[in-house]
Amino acid sequence: SEIPPIPAPLLDALLALEEPERSSKWLRCLFEEDKDEAITQIALWQAYQARFAHAVDNMGRPLLPAAEFIKNVSTTFAEKAAAQVQAGPVQKFIIKGIRLRDAPVDLTGRPYQKCLWTTPTPDGTGTRPCGAFFMEPAEMFTHIFSSHLRVPKAASPSPSPHTPSGEGAGEIAEPKTEGGKFTNDEGTYRCLWPGCTRFRNPIQIRPAQLAAHIKIHLPPPSPLGASAKQPSWVSPALTQSFSFLSTPVDERGDAAGIPLTAVLVLRNLARNLRRLGREEEEREDERENGGGRMVARYFGGVKGELWFVFAHNKSLASYLGDLLIAIAE
Repeated sequence: SEIPPIPAPLLDALLALEEPERSSKWLRCLFEEDKDEAITQIALWQAYQARFAHAVDNMGRPLLPAAEFIKNVSTTFAEKAAAQVQAGPVQKFIIKGIRLRDAPVDLTGRPYQKCLWTTPTPDGTGTRPCGAFFMEPAEMFTHIFSSHLRVPKAASPSPSPHTPSGEGAGEIAEPKTEGGKFTNDEGTYRCLWPGCTRFRNPIQIRPAQLAAHIKIHLPPPSPLGASAKQPSWVSPALTQSFSFLSTPVDERGDAAGIPLTAVLVLRNLARNLRRLGREEEEREDERENGGGRMVARYFGGVKGELWFVFAHNKSLASYLGDLLIAIAE
């Protein structure tokens, strides 16, 4: 796959380093070990050269020669990466054992977040994600407003007298940029974040209103000091956890003790209240309800708590089921 440009802050940090440390850090930021993957040596060298050749020339520093660069790949990923010749009709010189990260990481290991805004392909025949990388949500927000939505910048950096309403709207509705703030003049905009249908078709809307929508797509910032504990291509297994409340049980695992006694007493009360209601109520509407009003009077306020225990206590569930049936009848 294509090796993407690195974020500007990361490029500046790498340019401050000397060779071969710069090339090692660049490799670590963009690639990770994977024994089943490989990349051609020429693609790796050309990507590195394209990123740094012009900048280091302007700084008067030499770029690491190609042969030294390839040797440094094996040194950087000493455990798995190795330069090899791939046999075939056309021989390929490859680095076996590394792959491109899903997203670059900075020099401390914090992963960047990718902008997924749908953009046209260079040849105009299709679409693809934007692919620009940012460390903070506010940076990605400004990027979307500037580069994708092309919201005009305000002529003056002075704050707008209008404060957008809605939760969080004032926080990012008019983000600060180098050129000042964005205007809040109504315009035609649409949301092209993958999977979003809220503003899929162009609509007349103010940027402040659109801002409140755009921020729901922004990924959370990477935690400070976070680093990749596993390869970026490994997706964690989907798990679902359940919490249960435990009360005393006997040797067979059946409910026992005071909790069981309490449930049985409540069940008997519910049954007797319903029977008593049938016997004592003489009015026609009460007879039709079968004494249900009396049961509701005493148990209606605790039905929520009874259902909670029914859902979270396996040993008492069957007994509570009888109680809830007695209340509902």
